[in-house]
Amino acid sequence: MKKLLLAALMTPFFALAQGEYKTGARIGIGQSTFTELDEAEGVIHLMGGFNSTYQLNENLGFSAELLLNSIGTEYRGVRKSGGIFQEDEAYTGDLRFLSINIPIYPTLAFGADDFKFTLHGGPSINFNVFGRESRDFDDDSIEDVTRESLDDYETFNFTLIYGAGVRIRTSEGQYVFLDFRMNNGLTDVYTTDENVEPTSTRANYFSISTGYIF
Repeated sequence: MKKLLLAALMTPFFALAQGEYKTGARIGIGQSTFTELDEAEGVIHLMGGFNSTYQLNENLGFSAELLLNSIGTEYRGVRKSGGIFQEDEAYTGDLRFLSINIPIYPTLAFGADDFKFTLHGGPSINFNVFGRESRDFDDDSIEDVTRESLDDYETFNFTLIYGAGVRIRTSEGQYVFLDFRMNNGLTDVYTTDENVEPTSTRANYFSISTGYIF
């Protein structure tokens, strides 16, 4: 009984010892938009960076990535006047963010040795390093506003990533991959106490990306 228990405890460590550590790079393009915004329009989303994967076996691996990510949206908003006889001030808004993303996720692969379909999903921790908001008011007598302060932007936020793709093994034993990825916001990227609507929003975006695993 003790031998069986010891064998059960040691099995994961043996599996890890037989795994293979790989690194690579990823670039992608897609479209981003934000929740809670009226007439929100998607804008081009760009991403790129590095990944590292511990391939436990041919069908299961665990990955972490370090990505530079740009997202944004255009929308319609309203600044409250605060006066009884004053009208609210409508504007067209533009939000842009540059962030460092760290997604961590398992990948399942199935298919032939040299060509596999993949599924992946997990959380991503995102750190905003730059934010810009501009407001173009409908009333030409009101001065337009552009802000590049991070005061109203969350320092970090969480998203859920999930996607599918294909992975091809080269003759040198390395991999080329192509995948489609969704990224859904779990926490706000923007909050403000200012007298405007909306007061908060979350980012959603998708991307098609390709890369190389050494």
